[in-house]
Amino acid sequence: MHLHSVYSDGKLTPRQIVKKLAQAKINFAVLSDHDTVSGVGEFAREAKLAKIDTMPGVEISAEEHGIGVHILGYGININDKRLMDIFKKQQAERRKAFDRYVALFKKAGFIINRRKYLEFRKIKSVAKPHVFRLIWDVPQNQKLCYEKYHFQKSKFGPQTEFIQAFMESPDQLAYVNKKSITAKNAIQSIHAAGGVAVWAHPGIEIEFKNEKIFNEVLKGLLSNGIDGIESFSSSRHLTKARIKYLYGLTRRHKLIATIGSDDHDGTRIGTKLSTLKVPRRYHEDGLTELKLKLAVNSK
Repeated sequence: MHLHSVYSDGKLTPRQIVKKLAQAKINFAVLSDHDTVSGVGEFAREAKLAKIDTMPGVEISAEEHGIGVHILGYGININDKRLMDIFKKQQAERRKAFDRYVALFKKAGFIINRRKYLEFRKIKSVAKPHVFRLIWDVPQNQKLCYEKYHFQKSKFGPQTEFIQAFMESPDQLAYVNKKSITAKNAIQSIHAAGGVAVWAHPGIEIEFKNEKIFNEVLKGLLSNGIDGIESFSSSRHLTKARIKYLYGLTRRHKLIATIGSDDHDGTRIGTKLSTLKVPRRYHEDGLTELKLKLAVNSK
């Protein structure tokens, strides 16, 4: 229920994603690209041919208490004007941020492939993984990362280490503070479009190492009408204890508990590399709760 395609920062087309889903015998999935629904129609057509159930989805970048959060919208009307306006503004801000990221890396001595830069800049929802690919595809840049910045080989791959080392906090060489809409606006817009709003991979942002900040953000999201929490995610920061805690929050606050791999390249779709292994009943319960909430919203 949390997949990304080439329409945002994924590596696969909707058709390629559906092929992997079918191979893994997954019978329900949602494409939730960042701040765009451009791939939803294609995904739905391919999913239908493969006999995979789906619904429209999106992942909106937002802020709560000054902290960046991602809000998943499920079952939305993809032609809703309010959402379209938000996506247009978010995409413009993403392009501005992309330009700033590239300028900062160039200033730090990294080589920029001009052709690749112009190619990525055309993407509506250009994001940090695109910056990573732009830099990492140049061998001299990789050498710089290992020799000057002492990168270590990671089982999670270089992308995660790259983003966390250079782009996550204000003291890093390529940090950019993007303007985002408020979580309240994102949640209300999803609701107005007939959808359900879910907090994606809660706690993944670096600021949430402080539990007090996590609780403040949670309180804010609850007051703004969040419907669910992605309790089960393959994000590497989630331990079994943390997943149990997040699931407990959904029971305590009567929220929907969803499951999302946050796949960007197909490696988290039914493969041995996938770290997301959740008992079937949680899949069934979460989907049932989600559909019941959508039915209520449609009234």
